[in-house]
Amino acid sequence: MQEGQVYTFLETEKLVSDFEYILKKYEINIESGSELERLCLNITDIVEQHVKPHLRNSKVDIRPYFRELIGLQDLMVKIVKSADNPKFSTILPYLKKLNVSSPLQNIKTSVLNQENNRIFELYTACLCLNLDIDEISIDNPDHPQGDNPDVIVKFNGKRWGLGCKVLHSSNPQTILQNLEKAVEQIEKSESEIGIPVINTKNIIEHDKLWPIINESDFANGEEPIFGAFLDRNKPISIIKNFVDDLYLDLIESISPTILQKLFIGKKSQPGCLVYSPTVTSVVQNGIPILHRLNILNLLPFDKITDECGFLLNQLNHQLQQATRIVDKLR
Repeated sequence: MQEGQVYTFLETEKLVSDFEYILKKYEINIESGSELERLCLNITDIVEQHVKPHLRNSKVDIRPYFRELIGLQDLMVKIVKSADNPKFSTILPYLKKLNVSSPLQNIKTSVLNQENNRIFELYTACLCLNLDIDEISIDNPDHPQGDNPDVIVKFNGKRWGLGCKVLHSSNPQTILQNLEKAVEQIEKSESEIGIPVINTKNIIEHDKLWPIINESDFANGEEPIFGAFLDRNKPISIIKNFVDDLYLDLIESISPTILQKLFIGKKSQPGCLVYSPTVTSVVQNGIPILHRLNILNLLPFDKITDECGFLLNQLNHQLQQATRIVDKLR
């Protein structure tokens, strides 16, 4: 999140109202008993406990609740911000999937939860809707063809295919298989150029980015003491090292030659974008403040074009945005 883009608890609660307004505009309701409803109510509960400190349980691990709050807040911002785009209707089939499973993109989910993978495609599409694009198309979430990139967007004069993959293992062979599938989808599509986009949320050590520093005492019934970094660059460097390790392990296990051959003569750029979302805590003015980390890295296996670097920068800029524009929609 960029400096100055700070959300208070009350603003996040207001965001739920804005989000619900947009869904209802397209005749989509937050279904009773759904995970989405539970996540929205979780925000209400946290706001109430913020206003009424006596309701808090000091012996509870609050991290799962705040990860959910920040994960939903981030997704809602991306959806609300893109709602002003005339091409917003393109993602309506995906919005209906929000009621089906956990929509969060910053916590681990089961490998069996394919619906959550669809939400990563929605998330990526929302980032693209906020770029200066000419057109966008998305694979049908109910009847995916499997032979098209998940998101195709005409950007800067070319049709880009973005093959969105969610990792459930850091095994290099698994990563290679995901890259192969994304490259194949891009190749078979109407895209002129493309690149795989990989979400690492399921293999990030989230607790390392927001630790409990008295884990043994907490396990024995003591109140948890939550760690906070003194410098925001520290958790960012932890993510960077995590991605670097993935890259080096992939290079050493698969070999650069095999990875380069995967892209020779293909539409896809010889590399992939790696999305690493998590929540951390950083001390500001003596107070621990929660930070949403949305980090997008490029892993090159050969020379990447300048236009790919430009797309990366534009997507990364949208990742950091937290500004609502719903007021002019009402």
